[in-house]
Amino acid sequence: MNLAAEGQVPGTFGPMARRLQENYGLSREAVEFWDVHEMADAEHSQVGDHIVIRHATDAATQARVRDALQHSLDAWWQFFDGIRAAI
Repeated sequence: MNLAAEGQVPGTFGPMARRLQENYGLSREAVEFWDVHEMADAEHSQVGDHIVIRHATDAATQARVRDALQHSLDAWWQFFDGIRAAI
C-alpha cells in the first residue's frame, strides 16, 4: 500500500482537506483524517521503496512485489471511485 498509494501522494491530502472544507462546508474535525495522513505520508513515504530495494533481490520476490503492488493499486483506485460515486 505504501508504494501504490501513500508513497505517491505526499502533499496531496492537505489541499484535498482544504477543498472539502471550502466546497462542502466540512469542519476541521471532519477532515482531520486527511490532515493526519498528510503529515504521516511525508514522514514514511520512502519506507516502501527502501524495503523493496533491500529485500526484493530475486525474480520470485520481485514478482510477488509486483502482484502486491497491483492489488494495492486496485484498492486505491476503488477508494477514489467510491468517493466520486458518493458525490
